[in-house]
Amino acid sequence: MRVRLARCWVLLPSAILLLFLTACGASQPVAVSAPALLPTARILRQPEPEAPPPLRLGGAPEALASGVAPGGSVPSTVDPAAATAGSVPSPGAATTVAAAAQTGATALPGAPTAGPVSGGLPDDAWGRRGPGAGAQTGPGTAPAAPTGPNDEIVVRLPTPGPAPSGAPTLPAAPTLPAALPTPGVSVTPPPPGSATVAPTPPPTIAPPRDGPGGLPYPLTLTRLNFGVVGHLYYTDRATALRKAREAGFTWFRQQIHWRDIEDASGAFFWGELDNIVADVNAAGLLLMINITRSPTWHTANGADGLPQDPAALARFAGALARRYSGRVHAMLIWNEQNLAYENGGSIGPGDPGHFVEIMAAAYTAIKNADPRIIVVAGAPASTATNNPAVAMDTLSYLRAMYSYNGGMIRDYFDVQALHPGGSANPPETLYPENPSSAQGWTDDPSFYFRHVENQRRVMEEAGLGNHQVWITEYGWATPNTTPGYEFGNQISFELQRDYIVGAIWYTFNNYPWVSNMFLWNLNFSVLQRENGRDPNHEQGSFSIVNADWSPRPAFWGIQEAIAQVNGLQP
Repeated sequence: MRVRLARCWVLLPSAILLLFLTACGASQPVAVSAPALLPTARILRQPEPEAPPPLRLGGAPEALASGVAPGGSVPSTVDPAAATAGSVPSPGAATTVAAAAQTGATALPGAPTAGPVSGGLPDDAWGRRGPGAGAQTGPGTAPAAPTGPNDEIVVRLPTPGPAPSGAPTLPAAPTLPAALPTPGVSVTPPPPGSATVAPTPPPTIAPPRDGPGGLPYPLTLTRLNFGVVGHLYYTDRATALRKAREAGFTWFRQQIHWRDIEDASGAFFWGELDNIVADVNAAGLLLMINITRSPTWHTANGADGLPQDPAALARFAGALARRYSGRVHAMLIWNEQNLAYENGGSIGPGDPGHFVEIMAAAYTAIKNADPRIIVVAGAPASTATNNPAVAMDTLSYLRAMYSYNGGMIRDYFDVQALHPGGSANPPETLYPENPSSAQGWTDDPSFYFRHVENQRRVMEEAGLGNHQVWITEYGWATPNTTPGYEFGNQISFELQRDYIVGAIWYTFNNYPWVSNMFLWNLNFSVLQRENGRDPNHEQGSFSIVNADWSPRPAFWGIQEAIAQVNGLQP
C-alpha cells in the first residue's frame, strides 16, 4: 500500500500540469508531420564535371585508315539489345592471326603495324618495366612511371578536367545518420586499428617485358576503379551518363552486338555507336566496349555465338579499335562464353581452346590499331553445371583456357574478366567454410561473391598472377518474376544496398589483384519501361535506379562507398 501511495505522489505534479493546460485551452491535439522521405545515405559530393579527361597523346596524331565504311546507321528493324541462341564454333580452329608476333606484327592483310597512335590514355598513364628493362619504346613514347611491388607494371588513369561553364550541380542533401548494416556486412570503412582480413599474398608473376607498341605487358591499373554496366542505345543517354557520374563511377561498360554492325558484304555500319562513344567521352567517363553476338554467316550453325573463324572477329575488333582510337579505353571480348547459348548452342571440351584462338586473333588486331587499349578476356559465368547443352563449370573452363596449346593465352590478354556469384548471399560468405543462411542457392561456391577467389587461384596456378582481374559484373537481384532468379525475392532494396557496398569494401580490403569493378546494372529498369517490357523482369531488379530514373537505396550507398574508398587510395 505504501508503494502504491508513493507512485501516486510521483504522478501528482503531472496531473496538476495537465489540468492547468486544459484550463488554458491547450487540450486540442497537436499535428505532427511524418518525417520527410530522404535518401538512406547522404550525398557526399556534387557530381563530377561533365568534361572529358585529357586523353590525347603528345605529338602530332597520325590518322589511321579504318578500311570500313565511315557512316551508315543501324537498320530501324534491328534491336541492338535483342539476343538469340548462338552457334557451335569449330573447336581448336587455327588462325594465322594468332601466330603473329606481338609487337609490330602484321596479323591481317592490310592491317597497320603498331605505330603512332591517335589517342589513348595520357602519356603519364602507362608504367614501364622494372629495373634492368630495355629502353626502347614505340612511337608516342610514354615516360617512365613507378612500378609496384614485385616490379609489376602500373597504369595511372586521368582525372576528369574542369567543369564547363554552366555545368549542372546537385543540391547538397541533409546529413543523415549512417544506415545500420546488415549483421555481418561491412557498409562503412573499418575504424582505425580494427582487425581486417589479411589480403591475399601477392602471386608469383612472370618477368615484366615490353608489349605491343613498346608499352608494358600486361597493362595494369594502379588503384581500384569503379564502373557500371548500362545500356545507351536508343534511350535517354544524357540522364544515364549523368546518373553514372553522380554515383561516382568513372568507367562505363557498353555491350555491342557485332551482328548489328557488320553486313554480309563485310561493310560496317557503326550508326548509333558513334554517338554513344562521343557522349561517354564528353561526360568524362572511360569506356569499355564488350563485343558479343556474331553475324550468322560467321558461325557454324547460322546462329550468333562465337565465330567459326577467329580472323573474322579480329577484323571487326581491329576496325573498331582504329575507328575509336583514343576514345575506347578497354575492349572486352565476349561474355560468359562457358554458357552454351553464349558459346553457340552447346559447350564442349574443345571450346575453351577455340576461345583462346579468338582472343589471340582479337588481341593482335586491337594492339596493331591502338596498343594503349586494355584488352580484357571474357568472363566465364559463375556456375558448377557441366552439361553440353547448358554450361561448363567455371573452374574447368578457366583451366582448359589457360592450358590450351602450351598456355599460349599468356601472350594475348591484359586483364582477365571474372564474374562472381551472389544469389541472396552476403558478400563475405562462402561455401563451405562460411555458408550463408539464405533460403536456397547456398550449397555451392558458385553462388557466392567470394567464388572470385577460387577463380583467381586457377589463374595463379597457371602462372598468370601478373594479369589483373576486373570484376565485370556483380550485383544482387531484388524481387522479380523471372524463373531461376527467385533468390531475388529475399532481397529488399535496402539489403541490395548493403550487399553491394559490402562487396566494394570486401574487394578493397582483400583483393589487391582486382583493379576494376563493374556493377550490374545501372538502368535496365528504365529500358523495360521504355520498351513496354515486363517491369518485374530480373534484369531491372538488379538496377540501382527505378524506372523513372529515381535512385534506389543502393545508388546512395554506392556513392558514399566509392567516395570513401577513393579517399583512402593514393
